[in-house]
Amino acid sequence: MVRGIAGAIVATLGIFAPSFLMVVGISPYFDRLQSSPRAVAALNGILCSFVGLLLAVTVRFTLNVNWGPAHIVLVILALIALLRKIDALWIVLAGTVNSIVLFR
Repeated sequence: MVRGIAGAIVATLGIFAPSFLMVVGISPYFDRLQSSPRAVAALNGILCSFVGLLLAVTVRFTLNVNWGPAHIVLVILALIALLRKIDALWIVLAGTVNSIVLFR
């Protein structure tokens, strides 16, 4: 939204580059880190924090939806698909197509 395409590229790099660099930097040492109780505890703490952040985002998104019958059906179908172990990519793509058709 700021500086057009160049701003979008910089923002995208700013969001994803740190995580990518951490994964690339740690991956050669990951097996050794898994044998360290401190590293395992730190990774568990990071995972718990991540789940908490996902929950907070989910609640905020939920509060901003103008709920109607079609929205509720879409949520139920997505939940059923997740419980049946369908890949999340397919669920997002199907939800996108259905949203374009149903909510334009």
